[in-house]
Amino acid sequence: MTTSGSTDFNRTRNELLTGALRLIGKSGRGKTASAADIDDAAEALEMMVKAWQASGIHLWKMKQATLFVDKGTASYSFPGANCTHSFVETTMKVAGVATDSTVDVNSISGMTTGDYIGIELDDGTVQWTTINGAPSGNTVTLTDALIGASAVSNVVYAYTTQIVRPLRVIEARRKDSSDVPIDVISRNEYFDLPNKTDNGSINQVYYDPQLTTGKFYIWPTGNTATDKVEIDLMLPIEDFDSSNINPDFPQEWLLALKWNLASHLGPEYGLDLNRQLYIDSRAKEFLASVSEFDSEGGSVYFTVES
Repeated sequence: MTTSGSTDFNRTRNELLTGALRLIGKSGRGKTASAADIDDAAEALEMMVKAWQASGIHLWKMKQATLFVDKGTASYSFPGANCTHSFVETTMKVAGVATDSTVDVNSISGMTTGDYIGIELDDGTVQWTTINGAPSGNTVTLTDALIGASAVSNVVYAYTTQIVRPLRVIEARRKDSSDVPIDVISRNEYFDLPNKTDNGSINQVYYDPQLTTGKFYIWPTGNTATDKVEIDLMLPIEDFDSSNINPDFPQEWLLALKWNLASHLGPEYGLDLNRQLYIDSRAKEFLASVSEFDSEGGSVYFTVES
């Protein structure tokens, strides 16, 4: 038996829109959906997907990220803080002094122009700036000169992209010699804590998603400037910004997207009640099926009370 060897089937945004409009009779063989119909369907698709986010059904958008902690800082903005999904770490090869606009590190692997770079200074802080030009050999050119001395073997971090505003923080760990779990607490629990700027081993965090910029709080504020917190995030589903992009969904969601969009569009177009009920029923069926699949597996334990 010969198979394709391919598993990359997908649909563009407008192909999904056309498929949904076809289900409600606004597109099909010999009939082309109008630009106005496409615009209406695109709006409905965006609103439907944003509403789905609230149910937490998108496991594929759970990502890990690392927050670089500023000693003495209790709150961080997402985006805005030095928090990323991927970074490289090296050390100073040659000691740096204040006003140096270049630094020599032990490895430039993974560094590129425009990256954020953090350099541990001898006063116990980390100075953040960006890389100005492609690193060469062991030399990295800084956008902002060093503001203090940095000894040989001081740590250097670099990363390309800050995280977007998460919908939710699921779990957190303090990155020491091993991963140490941190409690994710409620707003009331966090604001009831004493001495918000005290230093110590981070053991509790609270996340407030806000409207456009999330606020992430840690307690205590960390022991050193090189403390890091690893967090498991629920990220938002990307927008359908143009006609030819693919949805930010796995393939198994394509059928649910098409039929549920048709279900949302039907009332706007005065769809026949019997046809509307049929589409609603199939849409619920497809959504329930894929939602059940999109659940995290794990062991279930039962206990008997004595």
